[in-house]
Amino acid sequence: MIFRPAVDSGACVVINQKEMASLQDPKQLTLGYTEAARSWYWLIDPDEWESTRTKEIRQELVRLLGRDFSSYAELREWWALNNEHLFWSGTDERLEVREPGVQDLANPYAYHLKHPMTPVSAVEYIRQQPHALDPESETGKITDGNLRAVLLDREVRLRGLKLAAGDWIEVLTGKRARIAKEFLERVIGKQYATKVEWLNFLGQGIPPVPWRMSRASAQEWVAVIQLYGGTEPYRQHDVEELREQTGLNYSTPEEFIPWLQNTENTRQEEWQKARELANDLYDDRNPHAGDSFAMGWLKSITDQSFDSAQEWVQWWQDNHANLTLSADGRKLVTGRR
Repeated sequence: MIFRPAVDSGACVVINQKEMASLQDPKQLTLGYTEAARSWYWLIDPDEWESTRTKEIRQELVRLLGRDFSSYAELREWWALNNEHLFWSGTDERLEVREPGVQDLANPYAYHLKHPMTPVSAVEYIRQQPHALDPESETGKITDGNLRAVLLDREVRLRGLKLAAGDWIEVLTGKRARIAKEFLERVIGKQYATKVEWLNFLGQGIPPVPWRMSRASAQEWVAVIQLYGGTEPYRQHDVEELREQTGLNYSTPEEFIPWLQNTENTRQEEWQKARELANDLYDDRNPHAGDSFAMGWLKSITDQSFDSAQEWVQWWQDNHANLTLSADGRKLVTGRR
């Protein structure tokens, strides 16, 4: 099969017979439809929920998910709870929510969302790496194998760059630092005065329990014990591994199950998020470093060149709803769409 993406007729995509055969694989169908739903979800601007374009996107989500949402808040909450449990229904090109079974959890790399790298939409990719939109990418000369032709879509570029700009504005307003401080103190249960102290604490080798094991790993362990825990050599090996990861000294795999099923014991995700958020704290040794970094990025992805945080924040408040994409697709420019 040879086809050209609608967003760039100059690009040509070829799918060979082997790849065509994989399109009948339920796992691949699940991956494809889930990625499509994720792409539509991230294209939505909550400030334009009732716009004509957003209504078109919402209809695509209705087709994929089988339901509509009355508000962006409702959609966001549903997506957060269910996006990791979407499976191809087998009919009507539709996804349905299904909790993974014991076999899925015990064999996570066969389970459709267990990947070495979590797939992200093109919007998320641009938000995280706006530098990817270099001059060559406008002509289709994309060297990064993870980037697809969809990155040439101007709608995708606009949404991704607006999200990136909003992130840097939050640095300049101090919102990012406040969120980070509140999260760290609430979740970790400690109060350090400086960014350096937080980074030193969070960077100490293997995290202590309960931040050592993730909930997904705990679910996987429970499933493995239920399926294979009664046989050697798994039994003794599992006990040794579980002792190291939990800090407990039980003698059989089954004894660990109640501990593993208590989500308060398995909070690795919060530790990882804490390590990321610690970088958003103010650095007492160089309090303006964060602002300078944020303004540098904003200058690179917009047509503005302010030198103060106040000017950038005011510009964003006045113009963020009316930003559009420059002709070369690399910057945000002011002006009504």
